[in-house]
Amino acid sequence: MKYIIALAALTAAVSAQNPPGCQGEFDGTFVIKPTKTNETSSSASSRLLKRQQNVRTICGSTPIITLEGGVLTDQLGRTGSIVANSQYQFDNPVQENALFTDGFSVCQNNTLAVGGSAIFYQCLSGDPQDPDNEDKLFNNIYTKAQGPTEGPNIQCFESYIEVIGCEVSPEQSSSFAQLSTSGTTGTKTASSLVSAPTSASVATSTSADTAAVTTATPAAPYPVGNN
Repeated sequence: MKYIIALAALTAAVSAQNPPGCQGEFDGTFVIKPTKTNETSSSASSRLLKRQQNVRTICGSTPIITLEGGVLTDQLGRTGSIVANSQYQFDNPVQENALFTDGFSVCQNNTLAVGGSAIFYQCLSGDPQDPDNEDKLFNNIYTKAQGPTEGPNIQCFESYIEVIGCEVSPEQSSSFAQLSTSGTTGTKTASSLVSAPTSASVATSTSADTAAVTTATPAAPYPVGNN
């Protein structure tokens, strides 16, 4: 009886990690798009309407993600996690000191949440004051701000991660299968989720070892987790 009560309490505690209206399951596959909380987007409203009408398009970027039981998995079988420095990325295997390897959920407004919060931070990497570095700026995604969020030297922007449902084409399925069984098998691979701050288009990484969400073409360079 004590075991049953303890198990029920543990289940309730895990379930309570999800914000109200958020579920640890998503029907099908999706990609993500970081959006600053102080911005509104007509394209985001259009995507929301399509999702409400159950309209899906072919996935146009990577990582392509599934969510089952609070666990995120990308198209190469890597696990989504929040690592020790609060950065959001996919790893295989997951880092031993990761803060979250599960507890993810998708909310009714189609944003991603983890550990009870749907707030993330896009934090700028590189020196924005350096004119030679302008084309090399990009954002990593964190659950905690890594620098100023206001003022003249703002570095991090409070953001949501928009979840965009999509379908994997047969060609994509074949390509991902080849990648996951070729050079990445049995090796450590990682991918940081990054976004370039100057463009709204979405580019796709073609590397077998790293696949990052970006918002510029060509894709900005980005760090990886465990190599």
